[in-house]
Amino acid sequence: MPALAKSAKLIAAEKKLEELEAQIAADRKRREAELVAALEQARRDADAIRQAKLASSRPPIKNPTTPQTLPLSPLPPVVPVPVALSPKTAKDLPESALLLLRELWANLGYEGTSFVEMQMEISRELDRADFARFEREMLCNEVLSSKTEINMLREERSQLLRRLELNRENINQLMSTEERTYKTLMTEREASQSTINQLEEELRRTTSERDSALGTISTLQADLERAEKSRIAAVLYAKGADDRATTASIAAAAAAEVATRRTAPPTPALPIYWAVADDEALKAKLKERKLAVEEEKLLAEGKRLEEQLAKVKNEKSKLVSDHCHQSSSRSQTPYHHHEVSN
Repeated sequence: MPALAKSAKLIAAEKKLEELEAQIAADRKRREAELVAALEQARRDADAIRQAKLASSRPPIKNPTTPQTLPLSPLPPVVPVPVALSPKTAKDLPESALLLLRELWANLGYEGTSFVEMQMEISRELDRADFARFEREMLCNEVLSSKTEINMLREERSQLLRRLELNRENINQLMSTEERTYKTLMTEREASQSTINQLEEELRRTTSERDSALGTISTLQADLERAEKSRIAAVLYAKGADDRATTASIAAAAAAEVATRRTAPPTPALPIYWAVADDEALKAKLKERKLAVEEEKLLAEGKRLEEQLAKVKNEKSKLVSDHCHQSSSRSQTPYHHHEVSN
């Protein structure tokens, strides 16, 4: 079986894995950049606090000619750094602001009484702070989250692979089923084709037999017609001979009667019309005799023709019934063989 190509689900899963890997890499780079920015900001804050601490611990320089100026510490954009103020400047703050700041730092755990002491406490805490540890903790958290995401991706990939294997098994089963179905259909097609060929051959043979039977029937009909014609000719010839014999006998009888009448003494009442009366009587008797003989012959001939027609019809019906029986038995034979083979 040829190797299966990658399915659409597998391609989509690979694309999703690539997208997730790219997203993880982008998030990692972004978090590293944020961590570096936070470290830089923490360093800047520490430098600002150190500068403020140095400025607060350094005594102010009094010059009568130049006005007194205080160094300004840079303010970070995110975390506000407290500006170092001298006791004189701290006293200039409103009382409400000082109370609010003291309460805030007291809530945070500092116990300083003045704002400068609070700033000094903050600077000491910042000096003792371990930014490397904080960075390591952030990196460890990032690594743990990345490992969790990688494990999730591995689990998802394993699930996708299992689904892919199941899909491959299903595809193999479907292909094997289709192959078996195709083979079954091909065998059925071959069997049907052989049956059709047998039926066509039987049909051609039956058609040829029918044509030969029709030819035989036409030949028999022609022979029958010729025999009928010859019989009619013989009957007509016999009829003519009978007619001629009857006419001759009638003529002889009439001649004998005329001869006897002539030999007999003539009747004095009809001496003139005797010959005419004899001829008319002879003709009438001859005609009556001919008509009677013709009627008898026609009746006999009609009976013979009816008998012969009945015989011909019986022979024709027998031939047709035998032919139909043979064709039906031959047409049923291939179906029986096909059922037995199946």
